[in-house]
Amino acid sequence: MRATPSTDRFIRITTYLLITLLLLMTWGIGGASKLLAGGVPDWFLQLFSKTFLATFPGLPASFYSIAVLETLAALIALISLLRGEFLRASRPTFLYAAIAMSLLLFVQLSVGKQITGDFAGSHDLFMYFAGSLVML
Repeated sequence: MRATPSTDRFIRITTYLLITLLLLMTWGIGGASKLLAGGVPDWFLQLFSKTFLATFPGLPASFYSIAVLETLAALIALISLLRGEFLRASRPTFLYAAIAMSLLLFVQLSVGKQITGDFAGSHDLFMYFAGSLVML
């Protein structure tokens, strides 16, 4: 049995809306909490102090690059939401950009997990990356 055009439209709208809200929540909360933390947390400094990140690009730069990229991904998702891209039949350009930014973030976070020996955490991030590819 084939879905009707109205069912297809409902599924598309619902899927795009939920993906947009997930990205907005995930990156918005993460980015805001990092930017409002009042500096680089001690746990981050201790975890990465013996890695190459301590010298290049430096721990504050590493921490804030994650925070800025997370915030940017959330803002792009918010733009998609405000533009109503989930309602349109055309390509959701900003939503795709937010998903692509998520891919970049998952790679960046996975590098951190790998260099600290947290291979289970890196595996989790690989799965998030794969899920983002499916969304894209």
